[in-house]
Amino acid sequence: MKIAFVRMINLAIKMNTHSHTNFNKQITLAGSLIAIGIVFGDIGTSPLYTLNAVFHNRVITENVALGSLSCIFWTLCFQTTLKTSGKWIIFPAMAGGAFLIADGIITPPISVASAIEGLKEVVPTLNAVPIIVAILIGLFIFQQFGTEKIGKIFGPAMVIWFGFIGILGAMALSHNLSALKALNPYYAYQMLTNHSGGFWLLGSIFLCTTGAEALYSDMGHCGRNNIRISWSFIKITLILSYAGQTAWLLNHVGETIGNISPFYHTVPSSIYLPAVIIATIATIIASQALISGCFTLINEAIRLGIWPKHLVLFPGKMKGQLYIPAINWFLMVGCVGKELEELDVQAVISLRPEVVIVDELAHTNIEGSANAKRWQDVVEILDAGINVISAVNIQHIESLNEEIKTITNIEVKERIPDSVIAQADEVVNIDLTADELIARLKEGKIYQAEKIEAALKNFFQPSHILQLRELALKEVASQVERKVETEVTKTSALKQERFLACISSNEKTAKNVIRKTARLANYYHSKWYVLYVQTPDESADNIALDKQRHLINNFKLATELGAEIIKVENNKVAKAIIEQCEERSISTVCIGKPHFSLIKIILATNVFNELLKKLSSNNIDLIILS
Repeated sequence: MKIAFVRMINLAIKMNTHSHTNFNKQITLAGSLIAIGIVFGDIGTSPLYTLNAVFHNRVITENVALGSLSCIFWTLCFQTTLKTSGKWIIFPAMAGGAFLIADGIITPPISVASAIEGLKEVVPTLNAVPIIVAILIGLFIFQQFGTEKIGKIFGPAMVIWFGFIGILGAMALSHNLSALKALNPYYAYQMLTNHSGGFWLLGSIFLCTTGAEALYSDMGHCGRNNIRISWSFIKITLILSYAGQTAWLLNHVGETIGNISPFYHTVPSSIYLPAVIIATIATIIASQALISGCFTLINEAIRLGIWPKHLVLFPGKMKGQLYIPAINWFLMVGCVGKELEELDVQAVISLRPEVVIVDELAHTNIEGSANAKRWQDVVEILDAGINVISAVNIQHIESLNEEIKTITNIEVKERIPDSVIAQADEVVNIDLTADELIARLKEGKIYQAEKIEAALKNFFQPSHILQLRELALKEVASQVERKVETEVTKTSALKQERFLACISSNEKTAKNVIRKTARLANYYHSKWYVLYVQTPDESADNIALDKQRHLINNFKLATELGAEIIKVENNKVAKAIIEQCEERSISTVCIGKPHFSLIKIILATNVFNELLKKLSSNNIDLIILS
């Protein structure tokens, strides 16, 4: 009986392999149409957001526009086209197969939400969440009929979409054919090497190849050759779309893209609404590629014995087309749950309430939300003229991060800029004694039961709570004092304070100087600046990439805290500091405590003495922050 059982398994495997091989060799018009419908949806909607991500909050420059298109073109050529023509290239990527499941939960709601957001440009009062949930549920219910039937419906729609973006791209490209220069890889190299932060733009540029993994995982659903033939058409339309958007960018150098994707900037106003509708349908279909890929991935894991067994159905004529009910409903619950989890800012704004109560101001929104942080949601609601009542714990204020870490030995990751607190008309301290807070914790009113013991040993120690209460009282007192200064008429004018924080590429020292200077500036309600003097020793060629990354992050931190960034190139640091002090009427200079060996060097070269002398003669204070 055992031998017969083994033979049956071997026979079944051989029959399955034989069927799969023949299917992969077939090239049919119907098969190619199905491939376009279920495989290329995700990568096909990338033109909606890729260049938008590259130029978000950035001024358009020719270097970045051509460099981005060059990177996109060669990424599509190498990372997408070649990965399906050689097994030796794809196998290293299989280590990331597990991430495909998470992608299957993240991608559908993001795609559908982005489509509906496009419709809200036309219908501002549209309540998006019920529509998104209904579409997602319908998409997953339809899976049981198989990818062959889905592909027959989705295929023609995606052919229209790809033809549409190709024609739009060609029309836009005709206005500036110089965009075609980007096909030369030199422009990619130039952007990556010469543009400040060019390397980090790759994170946005690689969005052009989202869904490329589906070309491999969906092979059993459509056949290898059908996918290859279809890709020839898809690639041309994608390149035309990106080239057209780049042509528009080149015609608007020095401007910003605003809140609209470069894709929609290339759409004539007369067909804007049809374009949004077509894009909506396409982004809904885009979800199918990863859903089908998840079925294939789980099926292979079941066959290898590394995943629990589930019912696997084959609704199509070929074995490669499969459907796993348990995984389908798991993905649906994850997608719908993800979409319902966060605050719908546009729905709040459309209701036009007098006041909104929003809890957990420091909360991080799930990936794919319109804003990364909840405080950004609140700012958007405030900008719409709606009042907000919110709450935040003292440990989440950005400029207090170092002090919180000193008190608790814990670095708080969820933080909000001080500028958000500064916008408040009224700040009230909701205070509890240490005993009351610990009692609430033990009663399970703050954390779940399994987390209580650890919290009592760490953050919620009585001594920690007392120090945090002190910080909270100081913060409220500072807000009251600021209110008095701005609203109560003064009988005599006081000296206008202006702070200058001087930083280097040293991550920790710079971050400390920025946060403490922000506290001082907030206390005096004054303007402040962050100065970075790039000496020859700190040029891009001489400092490591990690230090460059930390420097960029520190600039971002300073901007969030309300500073104006000043970057100058000078081989004499003291001279550069004095020049900026005189130019901007600085009253106080803040620097970090240097390393002991560095002090010797400074004193030996009289740089420090020169700085002190110049500051003193200009009546400027110097603060060395420990």
